[in-house]
Amino acid sequence: MKHNWEYKRLGDLCNISSSRRVLQSDWKESGVPFYRAREIVKLSENGFVNNELFISENLYDELAKSGIPQAGDIMLSAVGTLGATYIVKPTDKFYYKDASVICLSKISDLQPKFLCYLFDSNIILHQIDRQAKGATVGTITISNASKFKVPVPDYKVQEQIVAELDKINETIEDCRELLRNLDALEQSLFYDYFGDPITNPKGWEVKKLVDICKAISTGITYKPENVANTGTIVLRSSNIQNSAFVLNDIVRINMLLKPSQYVKKNDILMCSRNGSARLVGKVALIPEINENMSWGAFMTIIRSDFHHFLFQYFHLPAFRGQLTKTKTTTVNQITIGMLKQIQLPVPPLELQEKFAARIEQIEEQKKAVEQTIAELQTLLDSRMDYWFN
Repeated sequence: MKHNWEYKRLGDLCNISSSRRVLQSDWKESGVPFYRAREIVKLSENGFVNNELFISENLYDELAKSGIPQAGDIMLSAVGTLGATYIVKPTDKFYYKDASVICLSKISDLQPKFLCYLFDSNIILHQIDRQAKGATVGTITISNASKFKVPVPDYKVQEQIVAELDKINETIEDCRELLRNLDALEQSLFYDYFGDPITNPKGWEVKKLVDICKAISTGITYKPENVANTGTIVLRSSNIQNSAFVLNDIVRINMLLKPSQYVKKNDILMCSRNGSARLVGKVALIPEINENMSWGAFMTIIRSDFHHFLFQYFHLPAFRGQLTKTKTTTVNQITIGMLKQIQLPVPPLELQEKFAARIEQIEEQKKAVEQTIAELQTLLDSRMDYWFN
């Protein structure tokens, strides 16, 4: 053992339990939040979640008699992204789905935050890989979670480790907050330059989206046998993260494609269909790329000389509002026909170019911040490796 720490079974250090079952027929659109594994993952990554499911207050009160999460308990994702954790806050009020989420309570000898870092380390991740069971996807059961062997260093050492790792994570979060502020600045500049597209206070000429685009095209369809280790990258929803173009998760195919089926710099990549309505409509701007890439059938490419203007416009309520018949209608997909009917005020190209120059300056700032985040993440990985590998 690298630090000569004592190891104990997790089941000897805390209570490990699941919830009473809640029938799908009891899921509501409002009330007390009802968390599944996917919500715990979001909380683990972001500290917040845009919850989609609820149960009634009456049902929550009934379930509370059998036990609800308490402040300091750890909620553990037991399916999907295995091992994601969230520490319950004193102000939290929610219930959680049986089997997909496990609750660690009455934790002894370990700081909850230290235990969360352990679940993000190879010490437990390797055990999850070995013990996770399931017919088609991995799961963490109460039984195998109780068998996880975890180090139990002196409490002061735990405090030291948590303080160090928290400091790095807090600095990363400060950088991410700066990125969010820069995104908000870009949106603010849009309104300063062009006004609200809904009211069009500056009286710009209104045109259809199709009339200011060179192309609006859905992507290619491919079969499982087309997927290969080499070949053309096919861009999907996962390649858009927080309005940025990312290549952390790629699929390649071996297929003969036409020149028109490759993306170009400054194309706007849009998610036009997704199982989660919240993700439909998210966009990223294609940067300079060093190899040919295409896009999948659930994605759309919008190609226009007005790319900076349109990229910001696609983030606005003015765009979303034209896709829905009523405020409560959920947009599950955005078709080419829907996009072609979009109408918007179009400012003069000269003004758009001035706006684009300002946006490019902000984008350079964002690149510098993203580089800092990458360096901090490398530092965090290094310290996690030192303490827990």
